Amino acid sequence: CKNSITKNLLVTKRVLDLAILNVVSSKDNDGFISVEADIANYGTIPASSIDLNYQVSDGGNVKETWTGNLIPNAVFTYTFSSKTATQINSTNNITCVDIKKVNSINDENSDNNTLCSSLNSDAISVSNPIPNPTNADINLPVILNKDMDITISIYNSTGQLISKEITQKGIAGLNFIPLPSSNYARGCYIIKTMIDDKIFIKKFIKISNE
Repeated sequence: CKNSITKNLLVTKRVLDLAILNVVSSKDNDGFISVEADIANYGTIPASSIDLNYQVSDGGNVKETWTGNLIPNAVFTYTFSSKTATQINSTNNITCVDIKKVNSINDENSDNNTLCSSLNSDAISVSNPIPNPTNADINLPVILNKDMDITISIYNSTGQLISKEITQKGIAGLNFIPLPSSNYARGCYIIKTMIDDKIFIKKFIKISNE
């Protein structure tokens, strides 16, 4: 006797793709920041380990590794066990969370591996540039309560103007202003930001001009 049967098999490409969907931070009375992040597996491979990093403006950096089993299409909330100290009188802190490694290798889609959030979106504030110290370009986090102009100038440690005033439109909410600094010499620099007749002064350290 002879017979035959036909079946269609779906072969899925192996894709490693994790994404940060949301970042929530809170600050206690002593100035310590607690952070949690919602992470989704958009790939086709289960994640058994995730190397994570968060950085807080006017604060520090924290690195941790999650281990477990995050299957494809699943979402979970990771709460960092470590807290970072900030200046108690800082009115608004910005927290950025990064996925560095997944299963000890690089994620295939890095576009969704970083997300930032602010404690308070109702006040105008300028936070410390990220990264700081740096050996490349930086981003200046600016929070606006409405659309308005942002004017920025940069000086070296002796007060010499390095970058002339540049004005650009900012939108309500969190803005990241890119500041090219990769060609700057090693040293300390001052960022002067003017918004709505208010002046904000921040500093950053250039550790190399490579």
